[in-house]
Amino acid sequence: MLVGGLCGIYYGSFSLYLLPGFPIFDYLHSASGAFLPAAVFGFFGQLLRKDDERGPVSSRKLWALTVLVVIACLSVHAYLYADVPRASVAEVSLAIFVFGGFGFTLRALWLIQRATENQVERARLGYLLSLLLGAVAFSGLETLIRNAASATDLSQLSIVTRSMVLQGAFPPIGAVAGTLFCYFLYQVVERYRLLDLFEVFARLFTLAAASLVLVAIDGITVIWIGSFSEFPIHATFQIFMASVFFLGLYDPLRKRIETTAGEWFNRQGRRLELTLNEIDRDLRKVISIESLEHHVIQRLQHSGRAPQVSLYLWSQERHLYEIALEQGLPDRPLMRTIAQRPFTDGFLDDGSAYNRTGLDMTVKRRSNGHEDAVLRLRT
Repeated sequence: MLVGGLCGIYYGSFSLYLLPGFPIFDYLHSASGAFLPAAVFGFFGQLLRKDDERGPVSSRKLWALTVLVVIACLSVHAYLYADVPRASVAEVSLAIFVFGGFGFTLRALWLIQRATENQVERARLGYLLSLLLGAVAFSGLETLIRNAASATDLSQLSIVTRSMVLQGAFPPIGAVAGTLFCYFLYQVVERYRLLDLFEVFARLFTLAAASLVLVAIDGITVIWIGSFSEFPIHATFQIFMASVFFLGLYDPLRKRIETTAGEWFNRQGRRLELTLNEIDRDLRKVISIESLEHHVIQRLQHSGRAPQVSLYLWSQERHLYEIALEQGLPDRPLMRTIAQRPFTDGFLDDGSAYNRTGLDMTVKRRSNGHEDAVLRLRT
């Protein structure tokens, strides 16, 4: 809640600061951004700590130190540097503290990622580390370029021009990276799913490529028209027709772009998707267990995304699961049979699957059913 709320206040207050007559939001923007390192560090402290740990004590110290630094820096800036067009000494000091706090958070997350033995958890932390590093690095670059530019008299500028000048020469890529970081945190907390970063890049590439086509079509139309002021009705109709033309092209264009993006960024994921479509199409032909090995098990294993696949079937006579088929080389010997309880209870309660990371989270947070989760993890 704190991380999401502070991100909303941080970007929202900066948007309002870009408008004329709202300089107070610059202070809110600085204050909310200063508390983000402590909030992110505290979030990871709660998410990744073990049961025998007392809690994120360092996070509390970082919160207390942030309060003192924010009050001191903003008070000095308001009292001594309120009319200074460039970044003041107080603002520079606050920026150094903020990015130093993010550096401390990134280092702590990197150490946890290095010490993690679970490959799935290690990959997830690596993605989080990359996204957080991108958000911090681009935001820092934007801040540096914005404050290195020469001072400009904003009183005579229009709203749009003033916003562009205050934003600086570098576009807000840090906001995009920060949004992706928050989205990935949502995936980790709510769905326990290892969202492949290549899938995210492929989706973003598809969206960006389609947007560029729309910008090109509408841009050419605007240049062709010239000015809205002389013929506003005709100009609006021309842009409307250009947009209709784009929407007519969008569906086949999107499929072509998705195929290309999948080949570039997510080749294994694309191969798995095609494999699953083939299995879904051919599964109606399967009439024996031997056919399953060729149509399902081998295809999944050969896709490259499932290096080891095993199939357990329920034995009505013995009231347990027995291994029927296996493909690939497992890290350890497979269980030949699986007893009914407690493993099958989740399936009897309309559950569809167990996810190791989800069971780990249930045990770590001592949620409802964590005793059963411990036994299922052991199985």
